[in-house]
Amino acid sequence: QDSGNDSFGCIFMGSYSSFSLVSMMGSHCIVVFYLKKLLQVSNTESNRNKASCFETTRGFLLLALSVLVAAILFGSMPLMQGDGYFYTNGGFCYADFTNAPQSAVTLAFVLFFLSLSTILWFKIGQWSTYWLFYSVFFCTWTLWVPATIYGMNTGEEIPSPYMLIGGIIGHSNAL
Repeated sequence: QDSGNDSFGCIFMGSYSSFSLVSMMGSHCIVVFYLKKLLQVSNTESNRNKASCFETTRGFLLLALSVLVAAILFGSMPLMQGDGYFYTNGGFCYADFTNAPQSAVTLAFVLFFLSLSTILWFKIGQWSTYWLFYSVFFCTWTLWVPATIYGMNTGEEIPSPYMLIGGIIGHSNAL
């Protein structure tokens, strides 16, 4: 990875790191969606008549495969665009936040999943039980919002150690 942005290590790390943004955020939203449905069913039997297509095995597979395809495409975006991944000041490779198109797409995905997650968590409404799950998710991925905006506005990477902090918290989120 020390050999630059085009090395195998940087490409490998950049692709799985970018892939993980969409796969982790998307799978989090899927879990929250089904948790919401599970809590609704256990609270009232009348909701059984309002079953959606997503409450079936086929619906779950559709959601999971959609997240997987979106994650693969997002993880490949820097390669498809031709600019590749960027060796950050945090010591890892990721999408290039100084590249406006990559930053804009990253920002759009992050804002979409943060919004969707927030809406779903508010609909669950049991903050005393689940606040930690939402808080860790939100704090982890909110870090990319200023990083992408800073990169788009200045054409530079956000100052160190921001990316390192983001990497540590992002990997901790997986735990």
